[in-house]
Amino acid sequence: CLAISLDEKLMVTVGTRKDNKLIIWDLTSGGIITRCKLEADVKAVTFCPASGGAKYAFVTAGETACTFYSVDPYNGVMSSEKPQCGQLKRRYTCLLLSPDGELILAGTETGDVATFSTGNKI
Repeated sequence: CLAISLDEKLMVTVGTRKDNKLIIWDLTSGGIITRCKLEADVKAVTFCPASGGAKYAFVTAGETACTFYSVDPYNGVMSSEKPQCGQLKRRYTCLLLSPDGELILAGTETGDVATFSTGNKI
């Protein structure tokens, strides 16, 4: 899966279950900014508004959780945070950023939808 940043300068790609590589691309130069290997299979990714001084932010949805990431494209530093879901255990299959950029809607394989705020994240 892949997503392009809101300003169209970055792209994030995530490989299949075989490699689970997440790569951040600079769309201006075509170069790789940073990469990492993910612990779990990812089904969807979307960029969202950054907060807390982060340059760029995106969310992945997978078999066990949604994860918020921030990345600084100038030094390649990336960090992540999983939102608190209490006892909620779902397998996420898709993501949608609300038109106002305030919410991430995460669809599950059972048809449920979880809602996460993009504020107060990384």
